[in-house]
Amino acid sequence: MTAYFDTSIVTKWYLPEPDSADALRVRARFAPPAVLTPLHRVELVTAWHLKVFRHEIAKGIVDQAWGHVSALVLEATAFVTHDDRQARLAKAAGLRVPTLRARATRR
Repeated sequence: MTAYFDTSIVTKWYLPEPDSADALRVRARFAPPAVLTPLHRVELVTAWHLKVFRHEIAKGIVDQAWGHVSALVLEATAFVTHDDRQARLAKAAGLRVPTLRARATRR
């Protein structure tokens, strides 16, 4: 079964809120992937930045959450980044995170 999730529920999946665990349990009852529309994107940007403006959440948390949303909306199975924080978030979301191997520089 698929479902359309309201932006207020989607927010709880990505940002820490008191009832985030409940929102994740509800999501688990439906077949993935959850459908996110362009309307969700507009509403999420507005709502999340309003939370930053109201000092309810740090901008860094919103930035990390956006990285998570972008990859999952595209149904990606891997998330390539050079940012340790983004890598940890992507791994927590179940994505494979390939690493860049440092190359020795020649002089």
